[in-house]
Amino acid sequence: MPTSLENFRQKLEGLIRKFRADRDHYLSKEYLETQARVDFVAAFFNVLGWDVESEAELPHQDREVLVEKRETETERRPD
Repeated sequence: MPTSLENFRQKLEGLIRKFRADRDHYLSKEYLETQARVDFVAAFFNVLGWDVESEAELPHQDREVLVEKRETETERRPD
């Protein structure tokens, strides 16, 4: 069984391969910030061991990750 560090490395390398395989799409204006969050940001925090989807079903105040309210509608690219 791989160690935690090896498991982390393998999962992180998987995300990197995914990005490289379709880099032009991910960098295009058509690729939405919300989709980037699902495809890479949440996935990265999952690799780090964070409970992004609140699978533990903790009360709101005890969750590791909270979804922020969007301040304004925008057409800008992801940060």
